[in-house]
Amino acid sequence: MHFLTKLKPASFRNTAEQRKRERQRNLSLSKGEN
Repeated sequence: MHFLTKLKPASFRNTAEQRKRERQRNLSLSKGEN
Protein backbone atom coordinates (compact mmCIF):
# COMPACT_ATOMS: atom_id res chain seq x y z
CA MET A 1 0.00 0.00 0.00
CA HIS A 2 3.04 2.27 0.29
CA PHE A 3 3.20 2.86 -3.46
CA LEU A 4 -0.40 4.06 -3.34
CA THR A 5 0.40 6.79 -0.84
CA LYS A 6 3.38 7.81 -2.95
CA LEU A 7 1.32 8.00 -6.14
CA LYS A 8 -1.76 9.52 -4.56
CA PRO A 9 -0.86 13.26 -4.29
CA ALA A 10 -0.24 13.96 -7.99
CA SER A 11 -2.85 11.65 -9.48
CA PHE A 12 -5.45 12.56 -6.87
CA ARG A 13 -4.95 16.27 -7.52
CA ASN A 14 -5.26 15.62 -11.26
CA THR A 15 -8.51 13.69 -10.96
CA ALA A 16 -9.91 16.27 -8.56
CA GLU A 17 -9.17 19.11 -10.98
CA GLN A 18 -10.58 17.11 -13.88
CA ARG A 19 -13.80 16.40 -11.97
CA LYS A 20 -14.10 20.06 -11.00
CA ARG A 21 -13.60 21.13 -14.61
CA GLU A 22 -16.09 18.55 -15.90
CA ARG A 23 -18.66 19.56 -13.28
CA GLN A 24 -18.31 23.23 -14.21
CA ARG A 25 -18.56 22.37 -17.91
CA ASN A 26 -21.67 20.28 -17.30
CA LEU A 27 -23.23 23.06 -15.25
CA SER A 28 -22.58 25.66 -17.93
CA LEU A 29 -23.87 23.27 -20.60
CA SER A 30 -27.08 22.53 -18.71
CA LYS A 31 -27.55 26.26 -18.07
CA GLY A 32 -27.14 26.98 -21.77
CA GLU A 33 -29.62 24.26 -22.74
CA ASN A 34 -32.14 25.30 -20.13
